[in-house]
Amino acid sequence: MKFHLLPNFGAEIKAYADAIGKTISVIITHNHADHWGNIDHFASSKIYADENVATELEAETEFTKLFSGTINKIKTSETIESLVYKIGSISNSRTHKKRQIEQKQWQIKM
Repeated sequence: MKFHLLPNFGAEIKAYADAIGKTISVIITHNHADHWGNIDHFASSKIYADENVATELEAETEFTKLFSGTINKIKTSETIESLVYKIGSISNSRTHKKRQIEQKQWQIKM
């Protein structure tokens, strides 16, 4: 994969959060470089992923070059900053496995 093609928005997001005194938690939905390509900017952040995705990331050489910290493995749900996120599997012909993250007030389908 050519990671240099990914925009370096991670640095901008981290700088903005630092400037306004906010912490960042990162949820990685699946093992595609465009979802974790700037993870090196979030070494001090809590990183979350579905337990299967976390296992894939831990085995992904390019990911581990950027991030050597702990990935918090989510089995079914996780409370992050007082919000509950639920993880569920849905099928997808392109990735074979797809995760759905749902939060009480909004829903993200990956």
